[in-house]
Amino acid sequence: MSQPASRRRQQSPWHGLGQRLSHEVRRISIAGTEFNLRCLGDLEEALSTSLKVVAARDKSGSAANTAEFNPYFGVIWPSAVGLAEHLVERLRTKGKPKGTLELGCGLALPSLVAAAAGVTRVIATDRHPMVAEFLTLNADLNHLSGISYANLDWRDMTEDQARSFGGQVELLIGSDLLYEAWQPGYLATAVANLLAPGGTAILADPGRRYMDEFLSLCEAHGLVCQQTCVREVKLNEQRADVLLAEFGWD
Repeated sequence: MSQPASRRRQQSPWHGLGQRLSHEVRRISIAGTEFNLRCLGDLEEALSTSLKVVAARDKSGSAANTAEFNPYFGVIWPSAVGLAEHLVERLRTKGKPKGTLELGCGLALPSLVAAAAGVTRVIATDRHPMVAEFLTLNADLNHLSGISYANLDWRDMTEDQARSFGGQVELLIGSDLLYEAWQPGYLATAVANLLAPGGTAILADPGRRYMDEFLSLCEAHGLVCQQTCVREVKLNEQRADVLLAEFGWD
């Protein structure tokens, strides 16, 4: 699924790390379909191990570099579940897009759901170096093929980088992307560069305060919010409200 690294290159210290960390396989139901997800079993252990890897590869030990590689991707979050459920309903009512791309995919539950629903071109993207490993394992667990992975930092997305995905995408999805004050502008630019004419972007958010700013910045690119809804998600015997926002070109 992910592009194999050249054998001539030095192996990354992250390579295979996910298999050495404690993990659990969780079963989660999305619109009546069961998915098995290999998740981190002990987030504190993963945080500690990641700190050691970062320290070994970056002697500066800066807090910024450490935060870049915190392994929060390895947990199932309510926003991802809400997006996955919403996606199933949308595919049933509006049909399958030619392709979909997920930003900041983490465990990539929505991408797995899209592939299971028969979307033929599914691209999952993230910037954490262990995500590709987990995506490969979870695709195999669910007997899914056709999902490709790309390492992508949407904070520095240009039109040229968007073209590297073989053209802009018809359906752009993402969850839990707005958790820092500086992110709305970068995300709005990334969406504008990646979304095809006539395409739709769907973002899921747990109700953080940056969504309104993000939608306002989208308008500066010619993107408008077409509809929003709030979905109640049950996860780990707890309930959480997830905001879903769909937007596209004016």
